[in-house]
Amino acid sequence: MSKQTPSASHSRSENGSSNSTGAHLGAASAHLAKAADKVVEGVQVANVAARQALRDGLSGSGPELRAAGAEAKAAGSSAVSAAEQQFAAMGEKSRHLADRTGQFIRERPLAAFGIAVAGGFLLSRMLRR
Repeated sequence: MSKQTPSASHSRSENGSSNSTGAHLGAASAHLAKAADKVVEGVQVANVAARQALRDGLSGSGPELRAAGAEAKAAGSSAVSAAEQQFAAMGEKSRHLADRTGQFIRERPLAAFGIAVAGGFLLSRMLRR
């Protein structure tokens, strides 16, 4: 039976946080892709209506063009709204991670310093190549 050290437990929670951030980014990507699809669909509808109006040469196609334009505008507005929501969620997550990092540094200053030195050393070694 092995005992877990506090640092092993802490690294597991950081890993979970990292996975959670990846999941949030994946969800944001999916929402933005759906919104982009809606915008493309609205533009395609407007394009079809415009082509038809040009072919027919009818002045009565104005309402159809306005409807297609309104649909494209609504889809664009939806995309902007989804992007704003995801941006806010990612901002909140980054603030949470920054708070946790600050807490770790306050609780374990020597460990944080050691991690920073080791990370700097590794980064300098990778950049030399």
